[in-house]
Amino acid sequence: MNGEDPEREPLPPLLPRLALAIAALTGLIQATVMLVLAATGLPFGVGVVGMAALLAYGAAFALCIPRIPQPPAVGLALLSPPRIAWLAVILLAWSLILTSEVDNLVKHVFPVPEDMRAATTPIPLLPLLLVSVFVYPLTQEFLFRGALQPRMIESLGRVRGILFTALLNAVAVSIAAFNPWAIAPTVANALLLGVLRETSGSLLPPLLLHVFWGLVGVGAAYGAFGIAGFDDLSATHTPLGWLVLAALFTGAGLRLCRIAGAVSSGIPPGDPGDDAPVG
Repeated sequence: MNGEDPEREPLPPLLPRLALAIAALTGLIQATVMLVLAATGLPFGVGVVGMAALLAYGAAFALCIPRIPQPPAVGLALLSPPRIAWLAVILLAWSLILTSEVDNLVKHVFPVPEDMRAATTPIPLLPLLLVSVFVYPLTQEFLFRGALQPRMIESLGRVRGILFTALLNAVAVSIAAFNPWAIAPTVANALLLGVLRETSGSLLPPLLLHVFWGLVGVGAAYGAFGIAGFDDLSATHTPLGWLVLAALFTGAGLRLCRIAGAVSSGIPPGDPGDDAPVG
């Protein structure tokens, strides 16, 4: 024995199987913490959901960060995006109407059992704001679009990497919420966040978009917009006019994402190598 520490074995890289395990573990930890907190006598509400999310995503992020070789600012893409990406955020915010209708369609085809439907009692504003605008945007964007998506793209290519990351996001959310009906709208939202992250070359635009969606979601919880099928729950579907308008804005936002991708990478949009694995 010479008193020197043996050289540490390198940690396994963030490959798709490990990422899937981390996503499932994140959902399980959040669900378990929520049950434990409720068992201690805390009212089961949005505050408990937020505390559980912080613990679960914090643990998942701690598993990921040692496996990212770059410095945090580079590895997580905490970089300035092209200016046009900020305009894309404003336009993509309208997509929430479309993903809400995806949720409506899923629940129409696969109705939620009566005993699993969400309570209609008002949710306290401050905890709802904290969770929707702070906890979920930060935790989910840093884990999925920051830590996992670039590594999934390295392994699978751009399109499959973004899609797989969106599925990871949906796995964590649906397990934590005991809610398989959340998979489709979560995937739809996560795909848009993933495209924005990849084309802008920065985590900041998808983080802002997620925050904006959280604000809109809080307003919808209080019926601030009066849009049928969105926050007016007396209707089961959103009128076609609103959906067409949201689709036009979303399409324009995706077009700006494409331009932002060309600006940030110097590769013309539609280049045949866009979906090739890196390396």
